[in-house]
Amino acid sequence: FTLEEFKLTHGTNLYETSSNTNLKQTIEDCIKSRSSAIYTSYSTTKNNQQIWLQTTLTPIVSTEGKLIKLVAIDSDVTKIKEAEEEILMQKQEITDSIQYASRIQSALLPPADFLCKYMDSYFILNKPRDIVSGDFYWISENSTHIYIAAADCTGHGVPGAFMSLLGITFLNEIMAIHSEISTGNILDQLKNSVIKSLHQSGTDDGDIKRDIVRDGMDMAMIALNKSNNQLQYSGANNPLYLVREYNGSIPSIDKEPSVIINNTQLFEFKADKMPIGLHYNDTEDTFTTNQIELSAGDSLYMFSDGYVDQFGGELGKKFKSKAFKELMVTNNHLSMSEIKQLLDDTHNKWKGDKEQIDDILVLGIRI
Repeated sequence: FTLEEFKLTHGTNLYETSSNTNLKQTIEDCIKSRSSAIYTSYSTTKNNQQIWLQTTLTPIVSTEGKLIKLVAIDSDVTKIKEAEEEILMQKQEITDSIQYASRIQSALLPPADFLCKYMDSYFILNKPRDIVSGDFYWISENSTHIYIAAADCTGHGVPGAFMSLLGITFLNEIMAIHSEISTGNILDQLKNSVIKSLHQSGTDDGDIKRDIVRDGMDMAMIALNKSNNQLQYSGANNPLYLVREYNGSIPSIDKEPSVIINNTQLFEFKADKMPIGLHYNDTEDTFTTNQIELSAGDSLYMFSDGYVDQFGGELGKKFKSKAFKELMVTNNHLSMSEIKQLLDDTHNKWKGDKEQIDDILVLGIRI
């Protein structure tokens, strides 16, 4: 259109002809601030072609600061808008697919109330960083034991979720084959299955293995004996915390506590320093099965590293394991459900307006 043609076709009132509903406010802000403003609108050409226009509105003022006129320059941004709409549509399709994948992943996890059949007091705090998670928990049983695991797969989001599906599938296969099996043996077989399925290999170069596919998972696994207070624990890089209220009558544990506050002690059972998967300096052939005698009132915690690695606080530092341990010990008098809420609230307060950097998984069990 020429200007005259535009006036004849659309009139002279911009407020009535523009498709931008915020045009009036934009013009008022432009005049008030005496600075340029940019807005977009949908329009039709002389040939009835629908286009997107980006208008730069600039106020022209006198030396005394009085408004003389407004100059509007239109640019055709149709191709940019169409590209933006296509990207948004593709993003929505991808998001919908991941949302569906999240439902599949959730369906493979044991229901949160699954442990109700075996114990009265426990919690599962599961906070994925993205829609799907690289952290997962797993629960199974045989005639003598209840098996519980908390795992942290390589990566997060979609890559981590794929690895978690492998882990859950292999664990279920192992339990289907063996009627009696130790936690260490389970991790051994799981490690072999992951290495084989991912075709992991390394070539020796002196004492260093190179070209290794480092995908895998860290894991803490326990097996609770159904008939007594014996517990098995095995760990692939991830430890087990046991918090015990000591009153003199409870059997002692043959190791030094990591934290003591009043009469409450936290014992850390360290994991074997190797993941589920191939890694550098892979010299340990098998995972250790630790035997622990439990007492009524003991609290057990398994977790991924997402909680302690979260940046936050006034200085933007990591939360760290020391603060996590002290949180468990000082609040051991609370119920498991209250501790779960405390952990969630503490994390949110610590994180503040920062992004969650990793998936978070914490399992708590009280004997």
